[in-house]
Amino acid sequence: MNSAAELEPESAYQDAIARTTRTIERRAAGFKKLIIAVVAVGSLSLLGAAILGSWQPLLGLGLLLPLCGGLYWRDGDLVDGWRRDILTLWEQGGLELEIFRQTMLAVPTLPPDTLQGMLASLPQFDLPERRMPPILRTALRETLGLIFAVEQDRWAGWAFGYALGYIVLLVTIFGPTGLAIGAGGVAVLCLLALNQGRRTFHCRRWQRRMRQLAEKGLDVDAFIPLAEGLDWGYLSAKQNIAYLIERPKRSRS
Repeated sequence: MNSAAELEPESAYQDAIARTTRTIERRAAGFKKLIIAVVAVGSLSLLGAAILGSWQPLLGLGLLLPLCGGLYWRDGDLVDGWRRDILTLWEQGGLELEIFRQTMLAVPTLPPDTLQGMLASLPQFDLPERRMPPILRTALRETLGLIFAVEQDRWAGWAFGYALGYIVLLVTIFGPTGLAIGAGGVAVLCLLALNQGRRTFHCRRWQRRMRQLAEKGLDVDAFIPLAEGLDWGYLSAKQNIAYLIERPKRSRS
């Protein structure tokens, strides 16, 4: 089987369409499983409370938040993998994002809202894509990878936080309150520290990669306006891009 780097343009578009279709199918299957799980948990909790005449089975409803959080994290992971695949094909010159968008929107069998949401997560550039040299595409793909990674870590943090909150609630009800509050506080601090550590790791790895690309001939002046036009989400575009502006000054001094 040919690798993505060996694909001709026509094959690259066919590959991208197939990947998009599979991702949409997997997302739909995931949401169906979530609906089944929500109905099952809700029904069992309400039925148990009615049969036993107790409020305790209603605690099962607290599982809904971790379930939904986990599903949204998994769904985001699917979309993230799809975006990385599409951007890799784009980086290698196999497809142009704007042509890919128009091609996908012409497929009548795909759910339009889901498809448009996925396509909207891909970047749009003022500079014609055909004029972008490969190294510039690589830099933009690496930058988008940084943004996507931090976004996914945030979703993972929310999912884990919901599960942690549910456990603390159970311990508070059925165990020592002081222990539950103390353990919950420590866990929250660890979660915040882990999230910040992961963000720092991603940013530093991106900075190293940008330094390597600059040494290989990346035109930083051409890259910065395109990077500034990206949606940086929870990251500071100004702070990260400033690294690219200030570093050459430090290296010359």
